[in-house]
Amino acid sequence: MNASSAEGVAPLALAAFCGHVDAARVVLADYTHGEGLSLPVYGQRLAKVMRLMADSLGGLPADFSQGPPSKVTAVAAGHALLTLVGLVIAARQANWLPMLVVTSLVLLLPLVNASYDGLRDVWAVRYITPVLVACYCASGLALSFALRQSARFKGVQRARRVLMTRITLAVGTLFVVVAPLLALGDYYRRMERSGLTNSLYLQTVAVLRTARLPGEPVTLDSSLHFPTSPPGKGGLLPDLEFASRVYDWPRRTIALPRSADSVAPPIAGLLVVDGPNAALVTQLYHLEPIAALPYPTGESSAGAASRSGITPPLVQVFRAVR
Repeated sequence: MNASSAEGVAPLALAAFCGHVDAARVVLADYTHGEGLSLPVYGQRLAKVMRLMADSLGGLPADFSQGPPSKVTAVAAGHALLTLVGLVIAARQANWLPMLVVTSLVLLLPLVNASYDGLRDVWAVRYITPVLVACYCASGLALSFALRQSARFKGVQRARRVLMTRITLAVGTLFVVVAPLLALGDYYRRMERSGLTNSLYLQTVAVLRTARLPGEPVTLDSSLHFPTSPPGKGGLLPDLEFASRVYDWPRRTIALPRSADSVAPPIAGLLVVDGPNAALVTQLYHLEPIAALPYPTGESSAGAASRSGITPPLVQVFRAVR
């Protein structure tokens, strides 16, 4: 590269760097909600990050983890204490890497992110997920260290002390392993009862893959949605559009008319409609019913609606008959 070409590349590189800096500032403003950084603000964010890490280690990373406050606090505090002890032990053994990894994230994340609030946002857990493995390893190190220390007790008169110490460690180990799993199971049950799963989407895709003939097009109702979202929102429609690209289905999305007197767009092949629109499409088109998919939780629509306050829509699949 000669001098003239180098001189021409330098402004481009500088412009690209400035463009990235400007884009980073936009993202930073979005994540911090335009909030200026000060020592009190940093302290509040730091406290939220530490609470989020403790709750995540205990398997309680969301507002769905209901229960007695003492139970939630005990699980979070227990795991946080084990992790802290394990990090200190690793550092004393000249292994500073776990301590540096965890503390660097905890100290730096509040500088650029305010989009988390302890147990209030399950999605915020993704920000600290990379260090959870190091934290669990530190907890295991703390327990194994305590077990080795208990083996140093000698003498018959201390046998009872050794036994009690090991029983305590066994209970602590069981707590470390089981408590997050119990909380995770509770979270799954709550999500299933709320309809916040991919069950409806997976069932719809399975029906289409089974019923679709070679080369047959698929038409999607633009009102398709998950039970917890308004019509046309919430991911079901774009998810099915994505599935059509994955499985190479000829696909089109249509907006159905509001009444049977309106002019309906022509369709061919399979038609996937939102449940409340099923009666309308049977008046507009000559259709063969393929499947009426149940509510994702597997319970009756009336029972689910009475508990969640949401009328769960059904997805119905038809085939256009010529």
